[in-house]
Amino acid sequence: MIRRTVAVMLASGMALFIVALVMAAHARPAADAVIAFAGRGSAILVAGAAGLLFAQALGTRRRSS
Repeated sequence: MIRRTVAVMLASGMALFIVALVMAAHARPAADAVIAFAGRGSAILVAGAAGLLFAQALGTRRRSS
């Protein structure tokens, strides 16, 4: 369950990052806010995925000991 959630979060983060790159390539002045939002959203999703993996690792470690 957690692995699937992490995979979805990472995929969403990569999609947001790609959107930011495409918007930056077109260099539209109105796109600055979208680029900033996509960059922040991508970072938040990747950090959340890392946190879930860390929590899963702690849970696995506690169960095995």
